[in-house]
Amino acid sequence: MEIAAQPPRHLPGHASLPGNRISEVIDEMQSEEYVKRSVLSYVNKVTTLATGEKDCRTPISEAERYDAALKLRKVESVLVRFPAEPHGLSARPSHLVAKIPYVSDWFDKHRRN
Repeated sequence: MEIAAQPPRHLPGHASLPGNRISEVIDEMQSEEYVKRSVLSYVNKVTTLATGEKDCRTPISEAERYDAALKLRKVESVLVRFPAEPHGLSARPSHLVAKIPYVSDWFDKHRRN
């Protein structure tokens, strides 16, 4: 598989666009509308995140951002990283077993009586 050295020309902010809109795109990203639509604006539930470090569908950086957003809002969270695991923790059965105590502890601590 060949990886493109440059982004497609139709992407916002590409140098070939008239006026080189990079600064405009950054301004748009920082706008209230962008913040309002971001899932990170709505994080507010106690959460345990279990993620594989080799997950291509949901990169670990997404879990790290979500965890950081929870912590910024002073919401309890736990981020559990599994090395060499893809999406769904399917590379090693031992990792599936290792996830069970985290999930079980979370339910024991946070279930409603």
